Amino acid sequence: MSNIVLLVDDEPVFNFIAESHIKRIDPSSEVFSVFNGKEAIDLLNNSFMGQVKIPTHIFLDINMPVMDGMSFLAEYQKLSNAQTAGIKIVILTTSNNPLDKARAQSYHIEYYINKPISTENLKSILNI
Repeated sequence: MSNIVLLVDDEPVFNFIAESHIKRIDPSSEVFSVFNGKEAIDLLNNSFMGQVKIPTHIFLDINMPVMDGMSFLAEYQKLSNAQTAGIKIVILTTSNNPLDKARAQSYHIEYYINKPISTENLKSILNI
């Protein structure tokens, strides 16, 4: 089974680099990008209705306009277990704030990683 990765970051350059990096180490992965948490929630709602594929992994930035990563996590938590089963959330951020890390971990994320992500971390996350 290939990985379906949703990148949620307001920096187009980061999304481009991350997608290239993922595709280089796992060419079978499918990668989608959105620029804020609201777009991510909308995409997830569409995937639950069968309009797009449900991601296996969400790489989430914390600091974004419109809906930041923490607000996304609060909305994500409201979704049913049937909707979120099997999705791994990875915080991928420049924030070194211990409060951000503690708050994110309260939402039961899989990983909290500071940018940039290493190839080894990426392979581990994607089980390659």
